[in-house]
Amino acid sequence: MDPKDMNINTKLPHTAINPPLPNGYYTKMEEAERYKEIIGVLIQNYNKLLALAELKEKELAESKAEAIEVKKHNTKMLIIALVSAGIAFASLVATVLIAVL
Repeated sequence: MDPKDMNINTKLPHTAINPPLPNGYYTKMEEAERYKEIIGVLIQNYNKLLALAELKEKELAESKAEAIEVKKHNTKMLIIALVSAGIAFASLVATVLIAVL
């Protein structure tokens, strides 16, 4: 008798072709997935911190420029105040001299 005529199933069972994986493999796969999620969150946090650092650097540069402008303005005001004080002192000296003479 020919085996083709007997209609015998000669295929290997599915478990013989793809044997089940050990339990430890599944736990390692789950750990790898958790690590991927954690790394994704860490990358998002890093990007947020990087954007925040760039914003702070920009604010620092702006505040330095503003501080320079304020210093120039304060210097001008100091010169005006000194000139005014000199004029007031000269006026006082002139008043005293006129009163004495």
